[in-house]
Amino acid sequence: MQSPGHPSNTFGDIATLATGQGGVDQGYAVAVDTTVHGLSNLAPQIAVGTAVTIGRAVSHTPGVYNPTTVGTTTVTAGMTTAGKLLFQGVEGILTGKVLLDAGVYLGALYVCSSPGNT
Repeated sequence: MQSPGHPSNTFGDIATLATGQGGVDQGYAVAVDTTVHGLSNLAPQIAVGTAVTIGRAVSHTPGVYNPTTVGTTTVTAGMTTAGKLLFQGVEGILTGKVLLDAGVYLGALYVCSSPGNT
C-alpha cells in the first residue's frame, strides 16, 4: 500500500492493478491522473466571454451609420493569451510527469530484473 505523502507512479499503479495486486489507492491515483489529463484538454474550451461582430449598415443614407449585429462569437479561455500560456504550461508539466513516471518505472524494472536482485 502506498503511504500518504509519497508521489504516485502512473505506470507502476497500472501494472499493480493489472496484476491484481493493487488496491483502492492505486485505482484512485490512476483515476486522478486520467481526470487531470482530460480536464487539461477541456479547460481551454470554457467560455469566458463573447465578441460581437458588426455587419453591414442598414441605412444607405450618406452620413448615417446604423450597423446590425451579424453574429456573436464565444471567446474561450484557450483563445486568450494568458489562457494559452497557462494551458501550455499545465500540459508541459503533465507530459513531464508521464515521461518521468515511465523512466522511473523502466529503471525499476531493469534494476529488479538484474542478476542478484531476485
